Amino acid sequence: MPNLGNHVDAIFLPESVNTSTTLRINGGDLHLDDGKKALFGQSDDLQIYHDGSNSYIEDDGTGSLNILSNRTLIKNAANSVTLADFTTVDNSVILYKAGSARLQTTTTGVTVTGTVISDGLSLGDNEVANFGENNDLQIYHESTYNNSVIKETGSGNLLLGGRSIDFRDAGLGETYALFKNTGTNTSVELYYDNSKKLETTTTGVTVTGTALATALSTGAAGTGINISTNTISGPATLTIDPAAIGDDTGNVEIKGNLTVQGTTTTINSTTVDLDHLSLGDNEIANFGDSNDLQIYHDGINSYVQDAGTGNLILSGTRVNLLNPAANETMVSAQADGPVELYYDNVKKFETTSTGSKISGTLHIFENQATLLKLERDGIANAVGGAMFLTATLLALRGHFKMANGSK
Repeated sequence: MPNLGNHVDAIFLPESVNTSTTLRINGGDLHLDDGKKALFGQSDDLQIYHDGSNSYIEDDGTGSLNILSNRTLIKNAANSVTLADFTTVDNSVILYKAGSARLQTTTTGVTVTGTVISDGLSLGDNEVANFGENNDLQIYHESTYNNSVIKETGSGNLLLGGRSIDFRDAGLGETYALFKNTGTNTSVELYYDNSKKLETTTTGVTVTGTALATALSTGAAGTGINISTNTISGPATLTIDPAAIGDDTGNVEIKGNLTVQGTTTTINSTTVDLDHLSLGDNEIANFGDSNDLQIYHDGINSYVQDAGTGNLILSGTRVNLLNPAANETMVSAQADGPVELYYDNVKKFETTSTGSKISGTLHIFENQATLLKLERDGIANAVGGAMFLTATLLALRGHFKMANGSK
């Protein structure tokens, strides 16, 4: 073996005469040129080499590459910064970044110091992603009822933040609820079958469709409206303004029966259109500023009463007074016509343009004693004294017979 100064070359001749492999030991070092490998094993399974750019420790066989040590450190080339620490003290692995531990295995999993960036995260059923020192926030999928759960288990609140938050179905095609931020205002929208039904506004809420409630309460006690199953109660004065702008426009529709109880019920309106009005005994429908016209039933009798200083006027082309069944006439008065009086729905008296007509017998009484009786056969009976008929008062036609037989 030639001696070349500080270098000693050991030349191993291969089977081919024209090639050679050089093993150079320099100052106690084993030196292999780029691309030359230190091979171990009969099949060269373990290979150590440098390809001119990178260094390799390679197991090229069918077994494993085992590194045996009580503690294995992987450091930088300058041996100044630890990159990984494999120790048997607590059987943990610690991975470093710039000399600071970032990930360490533990008996329950791993501890990460810093931020984890991942292409995905996969957890099985009932495996929980915990957040917070006390695992206050938990995200998991449970297999009993096949539900996905986001749960706050601590003493704080579960906060969802975003410019807008949209709750949708699994296919992301239909919206359940939308918490919207337009940049100027924020609002909440609730949907049914992807159709908006309720939206919050600057003045309250807008409902599309019918709102059904077993109870509704607004304002403080005695100042707002409280609606229970059968009762609407509110402050001393309750105003219903359907137009919502205070100009007394719009319509209020009440379906079913309306029962009003109270000492006074006042309706201020140009026109009141009622299909039916029901008032209890001694409950009065008052008309006029001083309640001059009153209509009521006292439990026995019914009254239409003018309680003021004026007259009670009934006006119509024809005014009839009928029986309770409204099938028999008692009095009938016609405009520019007669006034008729009936008995058992049979007309008995009628005014005419020249006087009046009587159907049946006319009795004239004084102190319950008959003074004059006129019958259809022309007989006049005078009782209790003389009867005087003057031509200026009575025109007699045909036969007229006095009770004493005089003609």
